[in-house]
Amino acid sequence: MEHNPARWKTDFERDGYLVVEDVLDTQTLSTLRAGIERITAAPDTLPDHLRRHIQFERDYVQKRPDQNDHDAAQVGNAVRNIMELPLFDRAFGELIAYEPLLDVLEALFESGEFHLHNYKCIVKAPRISSQFLWHRDLPYLKHSTSNLITALLCLDDMRAANGATVVLPGTHRIAHEDVLDTDVDLPEDGLPTDVGRVIVECPAGSAVLFHV
Repeated sequence: MEHNPARWKTDFERDGYLVVEDVLDTQTLSTLRAGIERITAAPDTLPDHLRRHIQFERDYVQKRPDQNDHDAAQVGNAVRNIMELPLFDRAFGELIAYEPLLDVLEALFESGEFHLHNYKCIVKAPRISSQFLWHRDLPYLKHSTSNLITALLCLDDMRAANGATVVLPGTHRIAHEDVLDTDVDLPEDGLPTDVGRVIVECPAGSAVLFHV
């Protein structure tokens, strides 16, 4: 797909999110997939210094039974999140300097100077992954500015059938001081009714960028 940095900026400012296909080359995509597969194949057997950075579906089910259709026994050792990825495989650390992604971020920030906050992998295990509630990212990050971008790299096709992210375009234009700590968990009946929902679908190798 042809890349258009000027269009990226315009679309991101209008909608609050952006999809850029073909950001990950075939080799990088394969390497990252293999790294995640190694982690999730037998997460309970990992050494303690790595296992402490894994969040299991079973723990979330026990914490939020009202948000799940399964019990802890059903989900087994399915992984929900993997934090501090560079500790598991140097390939994840090298993403910090991955030029195709940096090109997109530079276009959106309109600057080559920005910082990495942290990164993780979200795993949606087939048939048993618990849902992610409506939220904004900013209250999780606790920064003093909203000049932040969440960059999601898709290692698989992201489709409605396998748990694609859903967004409310334009709702990023809320004033910074109006973002509440409770926005980490937004109830369905508290969402704007005048904004159409968009299921973000794209092929593996795409980058999806969100205003926090």
